[in-house]
Amino acid sequence: VLLGLKTIMGNPVMRATTLALCLVNTAGYPVFLSLIVRMHQNHAASGTTGLVVAAMALGGLVGTALVKPLHKVLRPGWLVIVACMVFAVGDIGMTCFAAPAVDAAFLALSGAVIPSAVVMVNVLILQAVPDEQRGRTAAALDMFLTIGIPAGMLVASATLQWFSPTATLLGLSLLMTVAMLYAASQKALRAAQWPRAQAS
Repeated sequence: VLLGLKTIMGNPVMRATTLALCLVNTAGYPVFLSLIVRMHQNHAASGTTGLVVAAMALGGLVGTALVKPLHKVLRPGWLVIVACMVFAVGDIGMTCFAAPAVDAAFLALSGAVIPSAVVMVNVLILQAVPDEQRGRTAAALDMFLTIGIPAGMLVASATLQWFSPTATLLGLSLLMTVAMLYAASQKALRAAQWPRAQAS
């Protein structure tokens, strides 16, 4: 695991990708909790709440068809940046418009970029390391990508005890914006190429 951490942190593209997506997970997963609490407070039917939460999965299914087109149009680093931008716009939209239909639309939009981002992570990180280091690097990557989830849920749960769900969503939107700005500020990430382009 330590070798995997050293590999990720020693490569500017891997480091920027991993840290940006760690922030995305920290800010992204608590959004569901905040939306559920807000809809409960607004007396939304349980079926409505379920449909809103399921909208991201529906967007992910649609997003599988976008993988090839997006990979043709965007370089891998820019996929990270655009994905973070879409997540930030979605969070801000859900903060400003407290309506189940709008929440579902923004969740579906966010879900649509996830398949392309998953493929991009595989290319930028897992395929970029030698075979003998891939398992350790994957373990380190999983640690980075999952460590923010419980931290974000814990902070959001505590915040919801004192502030409204909309205020909590605002805080999550700001954190997601930080993730977007961090990704966009990384020169190595902006310049990253697909393996075939690097070979040529």
